[in-house]
Amino acid sequence: MTINNPYATPEFSDAQETEVVDTRCEDIFSTKGRIGRMRYFAYGAALALASMAVFLVMGVAYMIVSVVLGLIGLPDSIADSIGYVVFFVSYIALIVYSLRMLVFRRLHDLGHSGWLFLLSFIPLVNIIFGLYMILAPGNATANQYGGVPTANQTWVKVVFWILMAFIVLAIVAQILIASSI
Repeated sequence: MTINNPYATPEFSDAQETEVVDTRCEDIFSTKGRIGRMRYFAYGAALALASMAVFLVMGVAYMIVSVVLGLIGLPDSIADSIGYVVFFVSYIALIVYSLRMLVFRRLHDLGHSGWLFLLSFIPLVNIIFGLYMILAPGNATANQYGGVPTANQTWVKVVFWILMAFIVLAIVAQILIASSI
């Protein structure tokens, strides 16, 4: 008689060890599956650009809410405060949701639970956690979260290397600016 332990680590056969999962067509808003370092970085950059557009729209909405509340007769300070709270809460919710999907999938690639996502909210720990997410290689074989992700598409590689060049140029520019002061 075998005892079925629901908390045991899932077992994989040898056939699953080399399974490659096509991540190009899957739902990018899902928290299931795995993504590698380069795709994590490129998707994060695309997400940052998209969130800037949403940030702009939310800023306009904030101004409209403040003006409407001011027209109703509320003092400017209260109208601004209400508009700011609505703007801030909705923006934080957007950031947390969008980061969660990327971080969960990257953690799955590293063989960890998505609950480690909560480390990104602890000051100073979040810096070390972010570096780990970018620098640590994923599991070379299938793990309990899925098969090995496919090779990166061309656009992912292009975005990644453009961002790397931009980061290096920003560091060099900062050093030059600091040395000229």
